[in-house]
Amino acid sequence: MSGRFKRLKDRVLCRFEECSAGEIGQVDIARLKNGSIVEKVFLIVSALINIALLVWVIYSGISQGHSREENKAKKPCTSSYSYRSICVNCGDLDKSSATFSKNNLNLYLEKEWRKACATEDLCCTENVEYINHIAKIFMLQMQAHSETNVDKVRPAAHVFLDVEAMNKFSSLRWTLIQGFGTAFQSSSGILDNNTSLVVPAAGDYFLYSFITFKSRTGFEEEEGTISHSVYRERQFLSVTTKQLLLIDQQRQMGDNSFQSSYLSSVLRLRTKDRIFTEVSDVSAVYGSVMSNFFGMYKI
Repeated sequence: MSGRFKRLKDRVLCRFEECSAGEIGQVDIARLKNGSIVEKVFLIVSALINIALLVWVIYSGISQGHSREENKAKKPCTSSYSYRSICVNCGDLDKSSATFSKNNLNLYLEKEWRKACATEDLCCTENVEYINHIAKIFMLQMQAHSETNVDKVRPAAHVFLDVEAMNKFSSLRWTLIQGFGTAFQSSSGILDNNTSLVVPAAGDYFLYSFITFKSRTGFEEEEGTISHSVYRERQFLSVTTKQLLLIDQQRQMGDNSFQSSYLSSVLRLRTKDRIFTEVSDVSAVYGSVMSNFFGMYKI
């Protein structure tokens, strides 16, 4: 192919130089160096062809390099690992657990594995004996995430006396706002209408009620007694029954004296039972938030 190209080139040169037929293929190299137009054209074309070939070679080398990197990245991460091994993300493990520490399970960090497969560290083990332990840990984690709030948080409430409502109502009112942030209910709806605590789930509950009384001014000793009690309201069909659960009665003392009454007990309650705290005389209750509270929690 190169010989035919050379003869064609000689014919073209000889046509411009008026060469004879016998001189074809024997063009004087010295004349070519003198810089005729045809010579320059061939030099330029040759240079362009060489540049194109060089660019193609460089591009092919880069493309092959990228292909090798992609093939390496796509290669399964089992080249340096046996199929008996198991690897998990170290961040998913409870490293503080004594039953799943790196020492107990002979876990180790495989650097090459991490570089080839992920940007995060992997904890791996080839000891099949501990695979059941790993599966058990992840099973417990899944069960913990699937638990509902009702299962994890026991029903409870602690409320304080609503002092501002004492002059408006003939019965005690309770609030979650007072108490310097210590009042709470484990779920919304336990404190109902600021008058009672509603049992959200059946079970055994510890109930308590603390009331502070202050005797009226101007009397050395008041006649009669004052009572403090805890009731339960339960609805059966369309009938609502009120049952006395706890009671304390005290005789009022002299001028400006304070008396406290504390009731508590463990009782078995049903769902939607309503628990009330009542006093025989609301005006005898000492108007202090922290001196009067009421609550319950499931045990």
